[in-house]
Amino acid sequence: MLASVGVSAVRSLEMARVVVHNLRVDEIAAELEKAIQSGESLTSSLKKFDIFPPVIIQMASSGEEIGMLPAMLTKGADLLDKDIERLINALLVKLEPLLTLVMGLIVGLILMGAYLPMFDYMGHLK
Repeated sequence: MLASVGVSAVRSLEMARVVVHNLRVDEIAAELEKAIQSGESLTSSLKKFDIFPPVIIQMASSGEEIGMLPAMLTKGADLLDKDIERLINALLVKLEPLLTLVMGLIVGLILMGAYLPMFDYMGHLK
């Protein structure tokens, strides 16, 4: 996003290091900064790390070739956001029956806690 408003790639990576408080991301951003400053392409630098999905590397490569790197990286981020949202929705659909069962068990335990003493008391009245 920073690159789309004209901030250089190196400066964008520096800002990312400050904002993201993650040691692994900090190390990767530092290595990417060094590689870009030494003249390597962003795509070849991204390929060195296993953290970047292949689709992002391909989009970065296309963006570098046609001169639209910020736009392609933004599209890649949007694609990953949609993919994550789809995965979360699929997980929630799979968890709904389990959550229903757990809630049923909780309600059943509460009802047993309320009715069993009443049944026991009624049994002693005769």
